[in-house]
Amino acid sequence: MDHRKCWYLRDLRLLETHRLLAPGATVLADNVLFPGAPHFLQYAKTCGRYRCRLHRASLEYFPAIPDGIAELRYAGDGDPAPGGDTVEHQGPH
Repeated sequence: MDHRKCWYLRDLRLLETHRLLAPGATVLADNVLFPGAPHFLQYAKTCGRYRCRLHRASLEYFPAIPDGIAELRYAGDGDPAPGGDTVEHQGPH
């Protein structure tokens, strides 16, 4: 995902509602820390459907501004996903 951050959660829920994610599918979301998508991240980490990893990076063209890319691995509706972790990465993404 790399569009309006306020639509990330809505669009993820649409993918789920229309059953467009197969178990094991990966969803990537850019700029989740700046400008940020806090509702999207909170949902992904707590709903039990995803293994969520945050790859920390800096904002493109502004290396002093921290940012991140969320990597979600869909576990499916029935199986809660194991907890996520954070992966540190330096430099632009």
